[in-house]
Amino acid sequence: MPTDGADFGRIKACYGKAYTGARQGVADAEVASVVVAGLERDVRRDGGLRGFNDAIAMVTDANNRNQLLEGTARLRILHGDCSLTRHLAAAAEKIGLARINSGQAISRDAAEKAVLTQIARSRCGDGMIPYVTKNRTQSVSESTKIIDSIHHKINGSSALADLAQRIRTGPKDGMPSKAPRAPRVNHSAEALTSEVIG
Repeated sequence: MPTDGADFGRIKACYGKAYTGARQGVADAEVASVVVAGLERDVRRDGGLRGFNDAIAMVTDANNRNQLLEGTARLRILHGDCSLTRHLAAAAEKIGLARINSGQAISRDAAEKAVLTQIARSRCGDGMIPYVTKNRTQSVSESTKIIDSIHHKINGSSALADLAQRIRTGPKDGMPSKAPRAPRVNHSAEALTSEVIG
């Protein structure tokens, strides 16, 4: 697995636009949508988020801390060749332990969104804080508020729910299935004259 420093080119390719947007003060919801697109690019570049369904099952079903930690250790062994595995396992541990400690149940959809948001945070968000501090706010606490707001928007976005669903139902290697294409617009004279503009 590459270290974070060795991963700089990949982080820039997947999340560079999000860094730029956060630096320039683009609306948090727009930055969030760019992060979700970057996360999908990151997953595709890694050959899929292998073990995603197993990790989500651990988060929702683990009865105790030991069961969860044994499951994530197994995940790291089975898919150790995939560089996103450590982020997936760490996210599953964090969300799963929070669920176990609270004693609250979590739905599969909520677990998927929480795990993917946590992966986005570890891959992109945590590194944004010093960057935004240096280039925009000059205040760590202010930058942290901005990044927290972005991640709140990520977790609530329909794009993240769509990505989670496409990873869940995609091939077994965790590669997201292709997003459905928007219907094509018919540009013929007849179709354009009959089109109602709202």
